[in-house]
Amino acid sequence: MTIMMRVGIRELRQNPAAAIEAARNGQIVVITDRGTGVAQITPLPGTWRDRMAAAGRLIPRAKSPSSLPPPLPADQTEPFGAVLTRMREQER
Repeated sequence: MTIMMRVGIRELRQNPAAAIEAARNGQIVVITDRGTGVAQITPLPGTWRDRMAAAGRLIPRAKSPSSLPPPLPADQTEPFGAVLTRMREQER
């Protein structure tokens, strides 16, 4: 979902940084003249992850998933639901 911000020409002249910041954060900024949309400022193409990292709202992972050890083998003797219930009870 893309969030859209509407800004009048006068407001854009008085505070252009707010419109630029909104576009930097992934919003489409529609510039209006007497209530009618006449132009828009859009974020540059890039992935959602790139935009979130640029805004300081995402911390990149430290390791690649391929560097992680393989998962432990599952215990086939006990049903998964029973294991999950036991683990939840141990957390309490």
